[in-house]
Amino acid sequence: VANNYITVDGGTNGTIENTRDGSPGVTTCLGGTCTVQQAYTIGLRNAGANVTLKNLTFTHMCMHPAYFNDGGFFQGVCVGIQSNGSNVLITQNTIDNASTGIGGGGINLEISYNTFTYTNRFIVVGSGRGETFTGIKIHNNDESQAYTWDDPSNGYHHDGVMFEATAVGDSFPGAQIYYNYFHGLWSNDTGYGQSHITSAIFLDANGY
Repeated sequence: VANNYITVDGGTNGTIENTRDGSPGVTTCLGGTCTVQQAYTIGLRNAGANVTLKNLTFTHMCMHPAYFNDGGFFQGVCVGIQSNGSNVLITQNTIDNASTGIGGGGINLEISYNTFTYTNRFIVVGSGRGETFTGIKIHNNDESQAYTWDDPSNGYHHDGVMFEATAVGDSFPGAQIYYNYFHGLWSNDTGYGQSHITSAIFLDANGY
């Protein structure tokens, strides 16, 4: 059931975290050695309208060490925030170690002033259901350090802001992308010559 007209405010210490989810044998999970490899995990999922999600920290969502080959196990299904409602503001959140930082879509969706690190795809907008999303604004986000998602099989492609039109009719008229800061080491792969990086802004008509 969708909840409308609500605000989720983490204040100064609102944190959602995983403690053991990651590639087997990784020692950087919060609880020690990673013992669970759970692909489908979402820190916060919103389906409501007129919602604000702010001041939250999503950390250690799924730990993937650089060059570890898992065949793209976490691709697109380990997410910090997933939002599919309209008139939604997602702002001033901190997200690390997720395959997708913020994903979803909706009319009048604003994603702003968020900080992402060690995330394969920082922001992904789209539904794959032939929908038209107007009024999208993505601005003043800080995105860095995607290199931990390098892998020998090239199963992860790093993107900053990705618009994903995977079905006939998917469109984002009037979308605005501005004042985002893309920086840091996005790939350090020697086998593919940094081909893990697709682009800072990727308009994709073919899905993953």
